[in-house]
Amino acid sequence: MLFLGLILSCTLKNIISKEKGRRKDISDAISKSGDAGVSVLKEVRQIDALKENDEGLLPVEEAIEIKNLEATKILIRLNYFEYSHRVYGKIVDTGDISMFNLIPKGGLDHRLLMKIKLNRDILLEQEFLNIVEATELERLILKGKFREVKSKGKRWIDQNYRYQKNLESGDDDRAITTSDIVCLYGEDLIGVIIEKLEGE
Repeated sequence: MLFLGLILSCTLKNIISKEKGRRKDISDAISKSGDAGVSVLKEVRQIDALKENDEGLLPVEEAIEIKNLEATKILIRLNYFEYSHRVYGKIVDTGDISMFNLIPKGGLDHRLLMKIKLNRDILLEQEFLNIVEATELERLILKGKFREVKSKGKRWIDQNYRYQKNLESGDDDRAITTSDIVCLYGEDLIGVIIEKLEGE
């Protein structure tokens, strides 16, 4: 029994050592520029892309921090649905539109829009609106043109109001509603919009 325990212990240490070595190879590939790093990253398994380094960073976060666009692109595609708001938030913090465009449409939710608003990043804000195909109502709200919104009729508001998030059919669907945008940018309009949608 003692012998079996020793064998298992040695085997486990070997596995852990190999895993740490593999993770270090990924970190090294991220820090390299050019084909050498890219070829290693293209061989990374999905499970390895979800392992943190000693600083608690996923490989994609390492790539984002050093602004390695090619490595970020490879790693984002590898785990399209697995990344959390934490990862997408780091992309927003870079302020880099090319990197921002790597976020799947389904990852562009109210939390990211709030982060963009807090960062006061007008370029990313406009890019966000373009990607989610914002309606005219949503664009007016973001620009603070509340008087213009108030002058519109029920039918126009109804046509420009997105009621639901469409996440059922995949990553290309919108993860934000008009209500989310109103709450972030135009709280003063909530009553007006409700009144218009219910009245007239």
